[in-house]
Amino acid sequence: VPQLAWQVLSEKSIKELAALPVQEAARKLAAVLSLGHHEESLWESAQLDYFVAGYWFTKEHRFTNEQTSAFFSVLHKLLVNLKEKRLSLSDNIQELQKHMSGVGVSRATALRCFSPEQAVQTVRYVTSSLFQHYRLFEFLFTEEQQEEQLVAKLPVCLPPDPATLSPPPLEEALTLDLYQRCLAPQQPPEQEQEDVQREGDLEKCDEDDVQLLNVSAEEVKSMMETV
Repeated sequence: VPQLAWQVLSEKSIKELAALPVQEAARKLAAVLSLGHHEESLWESAQLDYFVAGYWFTKEHRFTNEQTSAFFSVLHKLLVNLKEKRLSLSDNIQELQKHMSGVGVSRATALRCFSPEQAVQTVRYVTSSLFQHYRLFEFLFTEEQQEEQLVAKLPVCLPPDPATLSPPPLEEALTLDLYQRCLAPQQPPEQEQEDVQREGDLEKCDEDDVQLLNVSAEEVKSMMETV
């Protein structure tokens, strides 16, 4: 009769689990059992909780590594029967009875590493953890999980204009004159000529305004009559 030990959990994996705290042990079990989406999938999350609880049950009852591996094989087979084979509760109970038959009496049994006491403990645990909630597990593994989309708005600051090599003068506490001489982007020659011409026009306008200030009211009236 094929032994159930080492079919799901290897001896190396069990030794690694023994040295880990609760959270790390759960992550290790998720990796070993290929439950990589347990944080998003309700199905995988329920399976991981089922196996993590079973692992701590074996630690509390001081199972050996071989007994722990055999215990996990039992849990795994019963869950596969429910999830993939769609066995009814009565059929799955019969499967458990087949695994437990001959424990403590014959060496030709799949759980020959179990004592009669451990067989009783296993049956009680499976009854309270799986069989009493069988309809709930059936619903979980047969119904499609509802998908939810979460949308969050994330404000993004755009990078500065690449034409500006340095921050504006106020951000560096520089005077405008120093900024224009050392840091301001250089203007093309055509733009500089336009700026110079514009400044010349402004200076000419200022000179005309000064001349008008020196003209008296009588001279303005005479100029208007001539026109």
